[in-house]
Amino acid sequence: MQRYWPPPLDSCAATTIGEAPGMPPAKVAKRLTNEPNEQNGMFPHSPRPQRLIQMLAQGPWGGPSYSYRNARVECVPGEHVCGLFLPGHPLHGRTFGWVATVTSLVDLWTDADRLPPLHGSEGNAAGMIDDAIGPDGRVRLRCYLTMAGSLWFAADCQGRNSCGHSAPISVLAAIRLMGSGEATVGELERHLRCDRCANRQIGVTVQPDTRPHEMRKRDGPAWETRAGLAD
Repeated sequence: MQRYWPPPLDSCAATTIGEAPGMPPAKVAKRLTNEPNEQNGMFPHSPRPQRLIQMLAQGPWGGPSYSYRNARVECVPGEHVCGLFLPGHPLHGRTFGWVATVTSLVDLWTDADRLPPLHGSEGNAAGMIDDAIGPDGRVRLRCYLTMAGSLWFAADCQGRNSCGHSAPISVLAAIRLMGSGEATVGELERHLRCDRCANRQIGVTVQPDTRPHEMRKRDGPAWETRAGLAD
């Protein structure tokens, strides 16, 4: 099934997912809000549908940032890792595999003051991802491996002594440089040095390939997805 989100990165205004172009709002809303006819037993649904609102197309984790009820949801590109941020929720700061899992957990806690089983095979069914976020609060590099052919890291020289230089580094090159995919984006920042002015204040952001689908299919992966790797 074709997906219609996240929207282009230049669309940073708050957008309701149910208003995605090309798909009737009701169908999109049915997938990302809690409808009574989709109850699966693990997550009892909210008495009424709630809106998932996109606040940023590219948030601090590189993917979209959402607002849902009183919670904030942060995602990596592709939304295969999403964090739940709701002070007072027992799973505040934990990461899961899908936006819909996070919203279901928010509904269950807000409406029924309880959680589903989150251990063993039942925990895997709930979509919980252990240890995707490092101790510095940044995403671990391994979480971007499944998207290594369609995104890269942009390393920018920053600070008062910045020369303004920017260079791409591929996901695989970053992991090779750090020696492990367990390293975080923040640790990558602290490890890098500008190769033009030797400045050590480097900012790293996630840069998805925003070329049209037809161009990506015709020309293949962008050269930046192999930046830093030997040919």
